[in-house]
Amino acid sequence: MVARPLKIQLLDKVDHVTDRNGEAAPIDKGRFVNCRAEDYWTLREIFEAGEVDIDPDDDLLAAQLGSIKWTLDSRGRIKIESKDDMRKRWLPSPDRAEVVAQSFSPRRSMHTVNVGPRWPQRSWRPDGEGVVSAR
Repeated sequence: MVARPLKIQLLDKVDHVTDRNGEAAPIDKGRFVNCRAEDYWTLREIFEAGEVDIDPDDDLLAAQLGSIKWTLDSRGRIKIESKDDMRKRWLPSPDRAEVVAQSFSPRRSMHTVNVGPRWPQRSWRPDGEGVVSAR
């Protein structure tokens, strides 16, 4: 979740900050269960192509990326392990991995930022006024 002061700072940089729902429909609905799976798989393909690598000293990011499991659903689509399932394995939320995966997302041009829960998005402006926008 992005705190209100950080949201205000973000709004100075972009026009609008929106909720990032990992369960939203992917662009390639025949290949992925949700956009979270699509984001992580896109990152995987970028790593495999050698187009990007991570800081060799960032052990936390490496551990988070390496701990996320994937499976195929009954329709053969790629599904990434949920955060709830990760918690059942006593793993923390993969915050750094999420940021990296979202940075290389096919949706990255939409200027989305992970800001939390799924209810009408509240955008705060630097003048302190809250504006609720329907999605």
